[in-house]
Amino acid sequence: MDRCVGVVKPHQVFEKNPSQHAADYRMIECSTGFEFLRSKDKRVECIRVDGTSDERPSVKEVQFLWTETHLTEEKVATCVTARYSGGSYLNRVELMNGCLAHAHSNLFIPCTLAGSNYTEEGLNEAKLYENLDLATDIYIDRVNGAPCGEATIELFKGSRDMHAKHLKDRRSDLVEIGRASCRERV
Repeated sequence: MDRCVGVVKPHQVFEKNPSQHAADYRMIECSTGFEFLRSKDKRVECIRVDGTSDERPSVKEVQFLWTETHLTEEKVATCVTARYSGGSYLNRVELMNGCLAHAHSNLFIPCTLAGSNYTEEGLNEAKLYENLDLATDIYIDRVNGAPCGEATIELFKGSRDMHAKHLKDRRSDLVEIGRASCRERV
């Protein structure tokens, strides 16, 4: 059975990078109703992604994170695929994105639910984050459960747990090690 799952992350609040995606995936795995993803009986993992630069399977950081998950969870095989992003009815991720677009058409969420993002000193980042958090709640409330083929779309907020913090904190070292490795080969 296919599951259609999305993570809602305002880009001002969440960095768009492979480590954040790995944290989000782990969060979903640990969520109620997704226990089967972490089951020891589930020895083969098949993941579809939309193919952007922070998810693309050919990116070294993405490869490292999926390999780490593969080894940690003792999988027999892990298959991560991205197909013709944005242009194919065969790409299930793009199908879900189309269903999401249909579900949130005509939805307007003010970006000042908790008050103005600006003070006399300029942008108030704490207020901006609060407003984006509230807007995310409303978006998920309105769009979660939208139909997508024979399934419904399940939406989550981006991960901010301890695992996400760990991945975020080590990311600069991980990326630097990858760069150093590439320089050594040249």
